[in-house]
Amino acid sequence: MKSRHIGYILLFFLIFSCPSLSCADFEFHPRLLLSQEYNDDIYLDDPGKDEDFITTVAPGISLKYRSRYLAVNGDYSLIFRKYKNNSEEDETDFNDIQRGLIAVDLLPENDFSLRISNEWSRVIIDERRPSSRENLRENRTTLSHFIFNPRYRFLRIPTYEFVFDYIYENLQYEDPQGDDSQSHGAGVEMIKTFSPRFSSSLAYRFKDYRGDDKLDNPDYQRHDATIGMIFKAYSFLTLKGRVGNAWINYDQSLDGRRNKDIDGIIWNVAADYHPQGMFHATLEYAEDFSDSVDEGVVDARTGRLLVGLKGRMPVSLEMLWRRAEYQLTDREEEMIGAILTGSIPLSRRLSLLLSGDYFYREYDPEGENVDDYGARGGLQYETRYVVFTLSHSIRKWGSNLPDESYTNNITLLSAMLRY
Repeated sequence: MKSRHIGYILLFFLIFSCPSLSCADFEFHPRLLLSQEYNDDIYLDDPGKDEDFITTVAPGISLKYRSRYLAVNGDYSLIFRKYKNNSEEDETDFNDIQRGLIAVDLLPENDFSLRISNEWSRVIIDERRPSSRENLRENRTTLSHFIFNPRYRFLRIPTYEFVFDYIYENLQYEDPQGDDSQSHGAGVEMIKTFSPRFSSSLAYRFKDYRGDDKLDNPDYQRHDATIGMIFKAYSFLTLKGRVGNAWINYDQSLDGRRNKDIDGIIWNVAADYHPQGMFHATLEYAEDFSDSVDEGVVDARTGRLLVGLKGRMPVSLEMLWRRAEYQLTDREEEMIGAILTGSIPLSRRLSLLLSGDYFYREYDPEGENVDDYGARGGLQYETRYVVFTLSHSIRKWGSNLPDESYTNNITLLSAMLRY
């Protein structure tokens, strides 16, 4: 059964398995988003700009339920988009308009537990082609990601915890360019607690990956062996780290391709600083192997620094870095940049929304360099049941290759009805 069909069953179960709305442990909030958008370049193609007015209708729900035997978390929307001048781009197909995450945890407080989840999201297909966070149509596709994950904890030995789990994943892309896949995995982890502030772990994981029979999506088996630690230096500062090795063995030989088996170090470190005051920060770095949307396994190094201020005028600055080497093709990518967001209250109900970002991107072997920057400003008026937003955003993709640059302006007026 395809993951999107399993997701429908999960959504039905999520809504109708919960008790009545009067239960204190159950929250149910329906909503409806109505918006009108003017987009001066819907295809992100400056030489042949095609403008349009886009109407969006997006009903949605969010709900939570928790008991000793069942925990449910869900946020789900159907986003219908109607184009005035380009009706062939209308987004009304059920498999393509879903967004959200549904997760059901059975026996969440027991040694044995089971998680079933399905997530629907829009993802970039090809990192080398122009894309935009504001334009979720061009160079994007809908991903349905289903997970079935039973887990057992053995706690009979003092200061030790053993965790055994099995995970089944099913990835389905709406666009045929995406590499659909299924995988079965299992793992065991031993956790040793030395004190309330310090613990370490030793883990092994196995994954059997089955692609969709494309030449750039071969089947493989993966083995990971890692050691890790968690240290709570203070109540507001937590340090985490993990290091180990990964082995990826392909089932078949691909003539003329970089199809050699992979043997490489994987590791990550993180520091979370969350005091009681207004300032908070998170620092992360990782190196690991992952599956790309359409080009097989990627060896990716990523770094992230997030700093922010809470309070009446929340502000956050996120700095990102990523370097990716594709293992089956002669292709490398690097990106570095930052995102700044903030909100300024003008009155009890009215706020000024501001954001800006800049990314420098390099794509090889094409030798393409891109300056990607954008800005957004808007007003938000909030009542008890309705949130009105008026905003304008601009995105500039400046490439050194001919006919690859674009400038995109979007003006948006929306109303969110919520209960």
